[in-house]
Amino acid sequence: MHWKLEDWAQVLYLDEAYVVLGESKGTVYVTWTADEVFHNDCMVLKYKQSDLRVMVWGCIMEGVKGPLVILEYPGGRGGGMTAARYQDQVLDKVVHNFCQKMCEEQGQVLFQQDGASSHTAKSTTAWLDCNSVERIRHPAASPDVNPIEPVWHDLKELI
Repeated sequence: MHWKLEDWAQVLYLDEAYVVLGESKGTVYVTWTADEVFHNDCMVLKYKQSDLRVMVWGCIMEGVKGPLVILEYPGGRGGGMTAARYQDQVLDKVVHNFCQKMCEEQGQVLFQQDGASSHTAKSTTAWLDCNSVERIRHPAASPDVNPIEPVWHDLKELI
């Protein structure tokens, strides 16, 4: 409440998002006359295969967009985003170097991530503490507080 604009400029907002390729955007209506029922011009192809789903991770801060990472995310039972996967694919491979670079360029960097279990796991918290990553609290069930959410929306619309 008492922060100034320059305080907010030090916050690195990060999150993951599912991007679904081939997702239907609305209902398609087809009209025909009785003699056109099976005419090719009056049909819409429907594929029974599942859509291609990709999980991505990204981060932003004022005036800076961080790397966009396509995550190896098997999905399904036991294949969700675990703390180990998050630490390996995001924290170790991307965040560590990116945070160091931002600290050198902008001074202190504060980390804001949501309350996903992979973000709040004891091992993730230990990794963040060990790497001296300062965090700010993210209110539970408040994704609208994170300015990266509209970025995900725009990305999905473009794709």
